[in-house]
Amino acid sequence: MVGWALGCDDIDAALVRARGHGFDPGDVIDGQRVGPTGTMLRWRLSRNALTAGLVPFLISWGDTPHPARSAPQGLVLESFHIEHPDTSSLTPVLAALDADVEVKHATDAALVARLNGPNGSEEFR
Repeated sequence: MVGWALGCDDIDAALVRARGHGFDPGDVIDGQRVGPTGTMLRWRLSRNALTAGLVPFLISWGDTPHPARSAPQGLVLESFHIEHPDTSSLTPVLAALDADVEVKHATDAALVARLNGPNGSEEFR
């Protein structure tokens, strides 16, 4: 895994909050595409989405239904956490983004997700 998104209802307010806590996720980028059902999907995301990493980018779907609602069924996210050798360096940034994610001490930095599907549970890094 190389990056992750943190959903928010009001991306402009989330950016103000993050900047007020000392982290600037960058400007907002607007995007859109046609989904598999022919529906136009629109979103707004923070510019730090262009750089993969342990710190999430912000995304707001606005009045567009979240695409997960129309995605094929089969996988369930069981857990998600971050591993890092210096957990205290990530804590303030994640707090600035209001990201409720566990950061565990480890030798190497990693995003860790556990998915459960028809063939059982599997961990992805």
